[in-house]
Amino acid sequence: MFFPQFIKPANTCPESLKLERENHFFLIKTKRTNDYDAFVFLNEEHVLSEIGWESECVSQLWLYNLHYFDCLAQQQSRESSLQVKNLISDWINKNPWGIGTGWDPYPISIRVINWIKYNFQGFELPNGADLSLWNQLRWLENRPEYHLLGNHLFVNAKALFYGTAFFKLTED
Repeated sequence: MFFPQFIKPANTCPESLKLERENHFFLIKTKRTNDYDAFVFLNEEHVLSEIGWESECVSQLWLYNLHYFDCLAQQQSRESSLQVKNLISDWINKNPWGIGTGWDPYPISIRVINWIKYNFQGFELPNGADLSLWNQLRWLENRPEYHLLGNHLFVNAKALFYGTAFFKLTED
């Protein structure tokens, strides 16, 4: 049996990779939101500012989709970048270390990938996002998802790989 290691949130993180140009080598996903407040998942629309990041009025699967941040993979414009920054900052401020749906290994994996891909496309992440990413990766590293026959392990590994590139980590 695997027991996760107890870790505390870090106060600092390694320097992250900042790209000067736009890279459009990621697939564009279906539009999930127009205003980064009302989201449609599983044919249900809910407004984040009304239900919050944790809500008993929606299914756990709907909340997982919310925490994935797949909306960052929809067609973006420079005008929407402030809304995206506000959404990411809201997640950081309202999802404390290790508590809630957003800290389950699979949502962390998908979210980390989406935040980093968004940044790799030339969009700037808000202040505090680098440290949040670092802490999410540290949490994930200590909690790989073995249940369900380990089908999420690949996505966990992919997120850790993206994190390695984002923070320019080496074997040193």
